[in-house]
Amino acid sequence: MTNSMNDIRNSKCVMVIGENVCTSHPIAMQHILTAKEVNHAPFIVVDPRQSQTAALADYHVRLRSGTDIPLIYGMIHVILRNNWESKKMLEERTYAFKDLLAELSKYGLPDAKTTKTDIKEDLKTVSDISGVAVEDIIKLATTMAKNRPSTIIWAMGGTQHSHGTGVVRSYCLLQLVLGNMGVPGGGTNVFRGHDNVQGATDLGVTSDSLPGYYGVGESAFKHWSGVWDVDLEWIKGRFTSIKKMAKVKKTVDGKEVEVEEEVITKLMEKPGLTVARWYEAVLMDAKDLGQPTNVHAAIYWGHSSNCESQMDRVKQALDKVDLLVDIDPFITTTTVLPDRTDNVYLLPAATAYEQSGTVTNSNRGIQWRNRIVKPVFESRTDLDILVDFATRMGFGKDYAKNKFGPWKNFPEDVTKEINTGALSIGYRGQTVARLKRQMEYAHTFDIKTCRSTEGPTKGEQWGLPWPCWSNKHPGTAILYRIDVPVMQGGGGFRARWGDKAPDGEPLLTPKGSAPRGSPAGFAQGYDAVKAYAVDLTGKAIDDALAKGINPYGNGRARFNAFGIPDPVPTHREPIHSPRPELITK
Repeated sequence: MTNSMNDIRNSKCVMVIGENVCTSHPIAMQHILTAKEVNHAPFIVVDPRQSQTAALADYHVRLRSGTDIPLIYGMIHVILRNNWESKKMLEERTYAFKDLLAELSKYGLPDAKTTKTDIKEDLKTVSDISGVAVEDIIKLATTMAKNRPSTIIWAMGGTQHSHGTGVVRSYCLLQLVLGNMGVPGGGTNVFRGHDNVQGATDLGVTSDSLPGYYGVGESAFKHWSGVWDVDLEWIKGRFTSIKKMAKVKKTVDGKEVEVEEEVITKLMEKPGLTVARWYEAVLMDAKDLGQPTNVHAAIYWGHSSNCESQMDRVKQALDKVDLLVDIDPFITTTTVLPDRTDNVYLLPAATAYEQSGTVTNSNRGIQWRNRIVKPVFESRTDLDILVDFATRMGFGKDYAKNKFGPWKNFPEDVTKEINTGALSIGYRGQTVARLKRQMEYAHTFDIKTCRSTEGPTKGEQWGLPWPCWSNKHPGTAILYRIDVPVMQGGGGFRARWGDKAPDGEPLLTPKGSAPRGSPAGFAQGYDAVKAYAVDLTGKAIDDALAKGINPYGNGRARFNAFGIPDPVPTHREPIHSPRPELITK
């Protein structure tokens, strides 16, 4: 989420796609309605069905589910035909715009600058795929372009598709074309479902990354071993590796040949199965999974199996595992679904009101949550359960410490650990003292800017949204904003892909397109920015800030995200589509 829910009050046009805000985020809906009523911002809802949110919209456009990319591409074509694009954004702050144009041509959208055809003819293909009338595509694009800054809001209606990554990236590309990135009232705003979904993501509660999005490579484990004050070799010893014969490509006498040789796979560095597919690790042959044995235990924690698909296979796995544990304040589907009574354990966890700590909301803002009552009956806090598990498995002392020593006041120590290690995204400045102080002075924060106007918190953003680079940094309310200095929340796009793209094009911005006060255009090269995320002393970050430089550099946003499937977003018709003739295309 680039901006914030409150910042929607600054929008001149709001487009919601893939989200029923009234039902899912009723508080956020107030900000949308404020933009509509105070700014007279047109309110657009793109949704296959009539919802409560759609009932309040100025324009409700129905699309065929999952066809967001063709619809967005049609809107981009209209914008280009009318010369409404942000030329400065495209020329100075993005890479491979030409590749997007090439993708547009696959949908019957000709070069907008040279075509002589009627625009309604151009849009027939995307209209046919999406089910949205040509006139409505033109109206959507025109409304977004003529009422800037405009914002796009989505939730799981955008993400939960077989090609969901491409879907949400297409929204971002539209905002780049319109120049709505890095400006108040603009941005791409994805609403998370609960108060700490973003925080859970940030802390690596996924199968493919350690905290702070460091991944699971050896360098990531080395960094976090330093934060945890444990020996990296000890960490390695807790994982196994597997050896198998595999075909690999090698260069012999100048020619590339395929040979068979023994390959060692370090499971420490291999991403695990996602929560949506964990049951395959129980039911499939272990060899097909690339691991020495199947999974024999399942632990659900604050999450139930009723949100997983292929329930028949989920049930088979729940029946088959040797041990099933459900940690939750409530009885869930997981505990009643399997036909078994042995080795099923229900551990009552405390609710949010019974424990303290930090939570991170959709717009990257962090709050300290105070405990209201002590855990009731047999329930225990999540952290208490975790430490008990670690102790019983023999590494409790290693678990309950970090580079500052043993934990003394549990939640506070965990936050300090996050501040120390999650440097990559700037979790450094959200100290316990600052977060608690913000709670005390909450009345000083302006509802529209989310900035404190007086007292000891003056100048700070509510929640110190990441990146918050130091104790003196106010937090970043709007990502990628270059019209303010770094120490006021300014920053460009991340320079994390190298100085140049595979085609030789520069990935760093030219002079004049950097946060205000930065000494040079791109501030620093890629080699310089790689060090800040693993420097536990914080010196690399402090040195950059002293020069007015954003620690992660100043790169270009990529229309071509080389390195992933579908580098340019592509519509993928699902195999169970009611339009089988589109599947082969």
